[in-house]
Amino acid sequence: MNLRITLVALVSLGLASISALAQMGGGRMGGRMGNGGGRMVRGTVIETSSDQLTVKTDSGDIYQVMVQPTTRVRKEQDTLQVSDIQTGDVIAAMGAVDASNKIVNAVFISVTGQIGKTYIAGKVTAINGTKLTVLRQDNVSQVVQVDENTSFHRGGAMMGGQRGGPGAGADPGSGSGSLGPSITLADVKVGDMIAGPGALQDGIFVPTQLIVHGPAAQGGRNPNENGSGAGPTGITGEPK
Repeated sequence: MNLRITLVALVSLGLASISALAQMGGGRMGGRMGNGGGRMVRGTVIETSSDQLTVKTDSGDIYQVMVQPTTRVRKEQDTLQVSDIQTGDVIAAMGAVDASNKIVNAVFISVTGQIGKTYIAGKVTAINGTKLTVLRQDNVSQVVQVDENTSFHRGGAMMGGQRGGPGAGADPGSGSGSLGPSITLADVKVGDMIAGPGALQDGIFVPTQLIVHGPAAQGGRNPNENGSGAGPTGITGEPK
């Protein structure tokens, strides 16, 4: 009897943990979700209204996230209202995705960070040593400083309009997709789309991980395109 009770408790605990991870944006979420075969789209909020959010994904696609009265919104352990979401917030919207029309009928929204503070996403416009100038998804230019702890990856598998993203359990900029092969700072070019989590240090954003989406996905990089400090490589991705 004691063994049976213990097994039931362990199973219940495991299911509860999986549910909590899904609600909090934790765990790596790739492919279809178990909740009604839905998918997840992650990106930066660029416009808000009472029943709709406009989101720009890491690869530059624009999605409309439709909000229903039953849509749940959370930030870590806290339950929020849709009105609490602001432009610049990084969110993961889960639900039925119409990829052709770029619409998400959201069942659940997880607020996972703030652009420029806990997450960076945008287009590299200049490279100066270990500093990257990034035109963020909200059209603000920001200089980020990479260091010896910053890891670089090519964009991995895409789901719901994204070509990969950082592992959801690791940092606030969590999202769907898988990490691609490791690369280095020398592989990053001006014109690449980058995205990843990090934090402000003395007022400068320092990423812990950067996913690089490069022009190679559209038939190869322009050989005349050059960024200072960047070396030759073909980086897969879907730039805009």
